[in-house]
Amino acid sequence: MGKVTKDRLTEPIKTRRVEIVDAKGRVRIVLGYLGEGDGEVFGIVVRDSKGRDRAAMLHDGPAAEVALDFAGNTVAALTVAADGRAELIVSD
Repeated sequence: MGKVTKDRLTEPIKTRRVEIVDAKGRVRIVLGYLGEGDGEVFGIVVRDSKGRDRAAMLHDGPAAEVALDFAGNTVAALTVAADGRAELIVSD
């Protein structure tokens, strides 16, 4: 094993997607490339034990969004368009 230098500590790790799994191997967090929408979708998604998206922060082409979901229903979402328009949805 080589010597750890300051230069090696600051080298970036580059990838398009990271998946974090729980003890049973289920993907619980996805970071990076999430698919295609209006453009390439990048962000972070937190999933429940059944693989459903429950929280997300993403950038999709001309828009950015933060959303929370419980029991399959989006309960809060904030979307901001490239022109600065914003929409907040809150439901019970």
